[in-house]
Amino acid sequence: MNKSKLIPALITYVALLGFGFVWQTLGERMYAYVFYAIAIVFSVIYYLYADNEPADEPADKPKNPKDD
Repeated sequence: MNKSKLIPALITYVALLGFGFVWQTLGERMYAYVFYAIAIVFSVIYYLYADNEPADEPADKPKNPKDD
């Protein structure tokens, strides 16, 4: 996984869970469930797309360019 994006993703995930917990303690379960669902969707999307790092070289650049 991309370590540089892991910490902000974890902070976002914990914040979403925290908002859900706050709403649940206030008695608004529906809002809590919305935040829990957003946190789950966020974690799944991050898990699926976090490993997509750019290639070292552009795709249109030849691998062995000749020096003329």
